[in-house]
Amino acid sequence: MLEWPVLVLAVAAVVLTVLTADAGEALEHALAESAPIEAHAEQGELLEVAAGLFAGAAVLAVGTTGPWFTAKVPALSRVVSVRWLVPVVRALIVVAGVFLIYQTVVAGHSGAAAAWSDWRTR
Repeated sequence: MLEWPVLVLAVAAVVLTVLTADAGEALEHALAESAPIEAHAEQGELLEVAAGLFAGAAVLAVGTTGPWFTAKVPALSRVVSVRWLVPVVRALIVVAGVFLIYQTVVAGHSGAAAAWSDWRTR
């Protein structure tokens, strides 16, 4: 029932993360080079990877456990019948979600540290 909102939000997260990273890269090139800004840029790049992993895991989870997909694609019903697959896919989406949340916090913190550091006076 919630498979479509999950997929839409996961894909939207990837798109928004990429757009935000692009804006951040443009700002990074406009500012003077500093360690806090470089650290934030690296965390932002890793956040793009985390968002992509989460979206991929969401597509995989909905594809293997969503009733709409398994009803429309007969081959998926055979795949879902593998006993260990559904728990592994569910664990994968949880791990990917936790990683995405963690990386969002780390990237935000490094951005705040860069904004409040004295990089302008160097």
